[in-house]
Amino acid sequence: MIKSGASNVRKFQFFDIQKESTIIPEVPEEINYPPDTPIHQQESNISINNVTISGAHQMHAINGLVFINGKAIHKKEGKMIRESLIMKIYNNKIIDEYRIYNGVYYDFSIKIFQSKPYFVIIGGNFNEYIIDGQKELFMVSSIKIYNALPFIKNKEERIEVPPNLGPTDEPYKKLLVKRIKLLKRLSDDKLICDESEEDKMEGYESFQNINAFHMSDNFTHAAVSLDKGGILLIYGKPNLLECNAKDMKMIYLPKIIVNDREAHITNLDFADLFIKNEMKRILYASTANSVYYYVWKYENEKYSTAENKIQLRELNQDGKGAYSGCIDVNDKYLLMGSSNDDFIGEYDNLEFGKTWFFDGKKTIVQYFNDYIIFVIFGESESSLQIYDKKNQFFVYYEVGPKKIIGVCSDNNNYVYAFYE
Repeated sequence: MIKSGASNVRKFQFFDIQKESTIIPEVPEEINYPPDTPIHQQESNISINNVTISGAHQMHAINGLVFINGKAIHKKEGKMIRESLIMKIYNNKIIDEYRIYNGVYYDFSIKIFQSKPYFVIIGGNFNEYIIDGQKELFMVSSIKIYNALPFIKNKEERIEVPPNLGPTDEPYKKLLVKRIKLLKRLSDDKLICDESEEDKMEGYESFQNINAFHMSDNFTHAAVSLDKGGILLIYGKPNLLECNAKDMKMIYLPKIIVNDREAHITNLDFADLFIKNEMKRILYASTANSVYYYVWKYENEKYSTAENKIQLRELNQDGKGAYSGCIDVNDKYLLMGSSNDDFIGEYDNLEFGKTWFFDGKKTIVQYFNDYIIFVIFGESESSLQIYDKKNQFFVYYEVGPKKIIGVCSDNNNYVYAFYE
C-alpha cells in the first residue's frame, strides 16, 4: 500500500497473483470436465508456475475485493489453455472464478441500486441448434444481472456451483435476477428482448461483435454499441430489473455517420442533466475523433423514450475524441482523455470547462472522488498518475517499464492497478 497526500493507492502486479494463486490447476487431458466446472473443483494437481492473467478488459473493486473480467492462461498437457473468466481477488490471491458464458464476455460492471450490489454482464453463449433439420452453431448474446451480495459478502469464500453442468446451463441460477437475450426476428427485422430459459434460434439471430456497453445507474436504460450496425437502446418501466421482457423495448438509435461511414463507437455512458429548465437523459457516445450525445426528455417522473423524440448532437467539433476507457461521468460532469494525446478535458452540463494538459496517449481516464486517475502509455514505459484537480497537484505519480492495463477504485478510497 502506498499513501500519498489525501489518497490511498494500493497496487498489485501480475506476478504477485501468479505466485500466490492456488486454484488454477494443470488439467490432465484424460479428464473431461463440464465446461462450466469451476477450476477449484477440478481434481488435479495445481500448477502454480503456469498461470497468468491476460487481457483485463474490465476491473472493479468493492469492499477491498477486486473483480476482473479477463483471460486465465494455464498449461494443459504441454498446451496453453485460455479461459474467459471473471476472477475474484483478495489480498493478491485469486479466491474464486466465475464462468458466466462459454463464449464471449463483452463487458462487466458492478452497480449499486437501491442500496443493493449487482453484477451487470453482457456476453454470449455458443450452442448447437436444429435449423431446418440441420445442426448449426449459434452464439446468443444476453445481458445478465446478478445479486452480487453473496459474491462480495464473504471475502475469502467461494460460491459452489452444481456439478455436471451443460455448456449453456446457468451456474449461478439462484443469484440471477435478470437475463435479457438480444434477438432480431428475421421475418420482419423486429428487435426483441427475450427472458425465456430456452434458446430457440429458428427464425431469429442474435447480435455479435459488441464493442461498447453501458447500463444506467437506475437500470432504466442500457446501451449496446455494435461494431457494424449502430447503437441499440434497451429500456423498460419502472426499470429493467422489475419489468418483464414483453414490456421492454429495444430500438436502434440514429446512426453516427462520419465520411459516409458508420463510426466506430469507443465508449458509452449515461447522465441526467438539467437543461433549459427541463430534466433530460443523456447518452454519451464517443469515437476516436469526436464525442456525441443522444438526448431525450424526462417525463412524468418516469423515463420515457420514443424514437422520434431522441436527438443526436455532436458535443465537440474539434476533431478530438476519446479511445476506449477514456471517458467517465460524474453527475453533470463528463471527463474525457483526448485521443490527440495532449489534454484531458471536462464538460460541465454539456459546456466545455476545465482543461489539463498532459502529453502522451491516454489509455485510461476516470474520476476518483475529487481526483483524476489516468494512465499514459508510451513506447517503452507507462505511467499511473492521480491528479488533485481542485488543488492542482499530483498526489501519486509512477513511471515504469510495464504496461498498465487496468485501474479501478473502491468505496474505501483505495486505487488498484494491474501491470502487464
